Amino acid sequence: MGAVLRRTVLRLGGLGAWKRATPAMLIALTAFLPLGVYAAFNGYLALRGRQEAIDNRAVASARSLGENIDRQILSDLDEAQTLAGSPSLDPSALNREMFEAWARRARERHPSWLGVILLDPEGRWLFNTDKPSKGRVATDLPSLREAVRTRQPLVGDLTRAGRFWGMALRAPVIRDGKVISVVTVVTQPLAVHPLLSNLRLPPAWIVAVVNSEGHVVARSKDEDQSLGAEVNAEVRAARARGGSGVFRGQSLEGAPIQSAYWVSPVTHWSVHIGIPLALYEAPVRQMALTLIAGFVVCLLLALALVIFWLRDFEGRRRHAAAVEQATRIDALGRLTGGVAHDFNNLLTVIQGNAEILARRLSSMPEAERSLFAIRTATDRAAKLTRQLLVFARGGPASPVAVDLERKLDELTPAMEQVVGQNVTLEIDFEPGLPSVSVDPLQLEAALLNLAANARDAMAGGGRLHISLRRQEPWIALIVRDEGPGFDPAVLARVFEPFFTTKPMGQGTGLGLSQVYGLIKGVGGDVKAANAPGGGGMISLLFPPAAAPQEPVHGASDQSAPGAAGLRCVLLVDDNEAVRITTAAYLRDGGLMAIEASNAGGALHLLETVRVEAVISDINMPGELDGMALALTIRERWPQLPVMLVSGYSPRAAEAVEHGFAVLNKPYSLPELEQLLRALAGSAAAQTRLPIA
Repeated sequence: MGAVLRRTVLRLGGLGAWKRATPAMLIALTAFLPLGVYAAFNGYLALRGRQEAIDNRAVASARSLGENIDRQILSDLDEAQTLAGSPSLDPSALNREMFEAWARRARERHPSWLGVILLDPEGRWLFNTDKPSKGRVATDLPSLREAVRTRQPLVGDLTRAGRFWGMALRAPVIRDGKVISVVTVVTQPLAVHPLLSNLRLPPAWIVAVVNSEGHVVARSKDEDQSLGAEVNAEVRAARARGGSGVFRGQSLEGAPIQSAYWVSPVTHWSVHIGIPLALYEAPVRQMALTLIAGFVVCLLLALALVIFWLRDFEGRRRHAAAVEQATRIDALGRLTGGVAHDFNNLLTVIQGNAEILARRLSSMPEAERSLFAIRTATDRAAKLTRQLLVFARGGPASPVAVDLERKLDELTPAMEQVVGQNVTLEIDFEPGLPSVSVDPLQLEAALLNLAANARDAMAGGGRLHISLRRQEPWIALIVRDEGPGFDPAVLARVFEPFFTTKPMGQGTGLGLSQVYGLIKGVGGDVKAANAPGGGGMISLLFPPAAAPQEPVHGASDQSAPGAAGLRCVLLVDDNEAVRITTAAYLRDGGLMAIEASNAGGALHLLETVRVEAVISDINMPGELDGMALALTIRERWPQLPVMLVSGYSPRAAEAVEHGFAVLNKPYSLPELEQLLRALAGSAAAQTRLPIA
């Protein structure tokens, strides 16, 4: 270019003209050189960013696949544990035929299961759903011995029987503290292949799944030859480091690759994604082409980098704002929970004293109107507190059996208020549906959130249709609007935390992710789709609640054995007003009520005074709260019934799991007394059972 320019200048004006043009050329060169360096530097940054993006995508894909495999393995392990907990395996009520029937039904539900085997602790087959079990011995004995030793469910190594590969999921059958047998679910490694295909990675990328023993369980390339192969030293070193990352290594065929990996902290399986080095380093060759393209390409690249940086900056800013808003909401929720707890204590005192007055002034009808007004006000305040707890709920859920039809009837006024006058709410039920097990507060929050989303989707108004149907094996609650529906890009991310299509400051992107967590937490499923004919549709799929156990005859009857003999009750609550009110009501009912303000004082009284029942608040200051006090009483006085009360506590669900009766504040004192007598009667009846 310089020679052409020199010849042109010489033809036009001779040597003088060339000398005059020299400074301009130098200026042009000084301008072009920094621009070239700038273009080269930005090209280098862009290429490095591209390689980092490839690394991040590979690591994210490995993690996504690994987490999906973890969920599949843990789901199968849970199913195996369920079989191991079958009452038909109890030595005292051994029913081999019933267990075999359950095992075969479980095998039919899981196409990836090759069979269900029942082994004794030494590995001898006791039963198999597919083959005769007589005289056979377990193939993978190390995993069997480990399951017997640790008494924990685990995943065995990959083994081969003939031309079939399989993995053993061990679930020890523990009775009276001993492992009496081991339920083994044999799954086929091919079950993870659909998960590999769902990643939609470039065809040249190689995906491999490695189990905890370092053997290849699945591979996207040459699986028949690589299944069961042991990984090389580089992969073992990466697995030993744990977590995730990238490194240069070799494939099983010896080809150089850039390898990304993720190691599961739960199952210790790992996922490895290998990118051929030639493909990974292709951006380096592109850098030379970028430089040759000239200044225009450099400017376009700089512009693209600026746009990319601006988009990245905007995305980070939106994400930071969403996190900050979510943090504020969480803090506000905790504050609301504390306020609700104190408010429930106040309502308990007000309602309790109203019930005391109602009992003492039963002969004065003129006082009934005032007492009725007090009760009505406390009921409305209790409902308000309950709505506060819907917002404040952030800890473990408290699932109970919920009739969805009744719950929707109760929630219809609130949903109509949320959607406004421009949206018509239509609710359709299929009669006779069973209850589902779910936290009612979180369910209400989820339904109100879905109603608000549907309202926003139908800016000009429309119909919000909610239907309740049986879709075996689920109970389906379907929320459908008449809005524009979901864009395909939005539909793929609709349940991601912090993802929202609403303007900044009008949404956190947490609503649908919380709905997703609620349904998955109860063992159900949630789906988003575009409804036939238009509009968006969210389907909440609940598993039916287990049938309740038959109550002990007479357990709730005040005339049950021991109920009438209830004489002394211990009240434990750090709130003096609640404690005094409850004690006064019980004393009016003919009971002796002794009081303690903390767990330490309660334990001291139990050592010196004979009581027939204990009522304790869950939230109490000191080294022991109500939950710890209840567990201590169960250990030292196992026949002494304990009832726990709570205005708001994340540990209420834990108390229910431990089998304690839990009563929420504000409670009805007559109901409290009735439950106390029922608990005392049940405990007394159990202590009178004859010894067989």
